[in-house]
Amino acid sequence: MLALGVSAFGQPADPANEPLNHAYEALRAGAYDDAISYFRKAIDLAPRRTAMRKDLAYTYLKVGENELARDEFRSVMELDPTDTQAALEFAFLAYETRQQAEARRVFDRVRKTGGPSAATAEQAFQNVDAPLAAGIDRWKNAIAMGSDDFSAHFELATLAEQRDELALAAEHYEKAWRLLPDRRSVLVDLGRVWKAMNRTGEAVAALLAASRGGEPRAAEMARELLPDRYPFVAEFQAALQLDPGNVELRRELAYLLLRMERQPEAEEQFRILVENAPDDLMAATQLGFLRYARGEAEDAQPLFDRVLAGQDDELANRVRAVLRLPQVLRPAITLASVDAGWGSRRAQHAGRLYEGRSQVSPDCPRGRSGRLRCDAPARLDVQHSA
Repeated sequence: MLALGVSAFGQPADPANEPLNHAYEALRAGAYDDAISYFRKAIDLAPRRTAMRKDLAYTYLKVGENELARDEFRSVMELDPTDTQAALEFAFLAYETRQQAEARRVFDRVRKTGGPSAATAEQAFQNVDAPLAAGIDRWKNAIAMGSDDFSAHFELATLAEQRDELALAAEHYEKAWRLLPDRRSVLVDLGRVWKAMNRTGEAVAALLAASRGGEPRAAEMARELLPDRYPFVAEFQAALQLDPGNVELRRELAYLLLRMERQPEAEEQFRILVENAPDDLMAATQLGFLRYARGEAEDAQPLFDRVLAGQDDELANRVRAVLRLPQVLRPAITLASVDAGWGSRRAQHAGRLYEGRSQVSPDCPRGRSGRLRCDAPARLDVQHSA
């Protein structure tokens, strides 16, 4: 790393001077945590001064905070694009903290400037780029010779993304995911690359599919990349075209359509769920209620029979209530506990059941990225005909 710089003292009437002086005093005393605190105060007062940002970055390096140092050098680079020294520091740290693609881009830019940092940047660029190029060729050849499996496509996509060959990366992330659809994290990779290619609609579809169902970590990463709003119906539909087997995604779309009073479309989504996910008793109950409310009791009965034969006592008792059948309680369950059970996580979707003129759960608060949260579902007030 480059040597620690020291900013000049004595600018008159500069509000950043006092915390900056304390920062350098703490630095000389080896009190790095105090120095960092004072540097941050000085930067808050003079955020466009790059010298003290660089000094803060070097101090972060002294305490092993490489990612924080990297971010400060990024700020310097953005404030002063001509500072190739800071750009090099950023690029080396980016590479060390697994941001290889961005490191490669910065090395490439600096090596083309022709300045004093160009030779170092050239060597660093070649050290990063040559293995990527060789790896891409190796995996392409392996696939051409018959290694058409998940690992081959995923490794090729990963190297292509790091080398900014985005079209190649997208192609093979998609192929890898289709070979192992349960690997939702690969959908996040695909969405990220499509987003970088300005294929916004496809990116949202992939990220939305990854955010519903499957791996919790992948879902969280996908939500971080999604727009900070609740998805549109068309975005749900595009996500289902990409990932038609995503039960949670389809169920959420079905309930959204019900809330929008688009019942025929919602019913079609529930029908697909019932056909493709026989164990989804929630969808079977909802579809049965919708048909029963239209007077199609004969069509609803097989769906109700499926729920009554299942293991979900709470859903089964809701069906019995509609059919005016006696409630069935397990020995450890009371009437009060059955009713109270709808506050559980298992009942989050059940609380949104429609029947006749009853309402879906009231407007639910929206969590991060606008996702509906129905932790307190509405009761189902069943309307019976005479």
